[in-house]
Amino acid sequence: MKAKKIEAISLYDQGTDDRQEDRAVVCNPVYGVLDGMSGMHLPGENPTEGERAVKIVLEELSSMGSLSRLWEANQIIRLLSKEDNPAYKPAVYFALGEITDDSIEIVQSGDCMVLWEMKGGKVGATPNQVFEYEKKLREIISRLMERYNGNPEKMWEAFVPILAKKRERNINTTFGALNGDPRCFRFFNRFSLPLESLKTVIFITDGMVDWKKTAPGEEQSLAREIISLFHQGGLEAILDKRRKEEEKEKRHSHVANAEASGVAVTFLR
Repeated sequence: MKAKKIEAISLYDQGTDDRQEDRAVVCNPVYGVLDGMSGMHLPGENPTEGERAVKIVLEELSSMGSLSRLWEANQIIRLLSKEDNPAYKPAVYFALGEITDDSIEIVQSGDCMVLWEMKGGKVGATPNQVFEYEKKLREIISRLMERYNGNPEKMWEAFVPILAKKRERNINTTFGALNGDPRCFRFFNRFSLPLESLKTVIFITDGMVDWKKTAPGEEQSLAREIISLFHQGGLEAILDKRRKEEEKEKRHSHVANAEASGVAVTFLR
């Protein structure tokens, strides 16, 4: 198939986070987003393992422009921590695509998402693999924020042991995260989209969208909303809507503005 011309744009916003654990990936033919997680930590601590893990993945993808480098990245991430417990190991969620002669090969994990629009207007989106897991955690956070009168430090101190147990039970047993454990590859979502009929594909981290809209069965609705916003004002319009939503959620959230990344690839012919 004759190569298509593409237009790729990216966006990154650190929000109110004091670490940079998101990355936009624009290294032709690989595009997408990365979302790192540090191991468990207490208030006042500032772990950097999540940042380092994301940098490792970005460097590996950039070195050869191939999704096959995820295997090597996972092996290197394994060296960042001697912990066996996944609660205390750095990890990376991602949504990535590699453009081939006739398709874009997608691999996705966690709450990073891929949304797309085909010629003729048909849209789609990947499921949020950690929706039920995140839902339970957010319910706990909300209760703790109420208990501690909106104090995020006290909330986090109480939340850490709960989150540690949840991570230990679920990471690479019910959903996958790139954390050095080879079992993670069993849980990644993989599929192809044909270039012949593909118009636009968008990759976003969780900071770009209201998690409630990623509930199972809502993928089509979310895809229509995100694609429409993109046509109206690009990735900035998607983020702007999310920031306005966050203003209404401050009482029950420990983060005012989440770190957010997006990459959009438009196929011009």
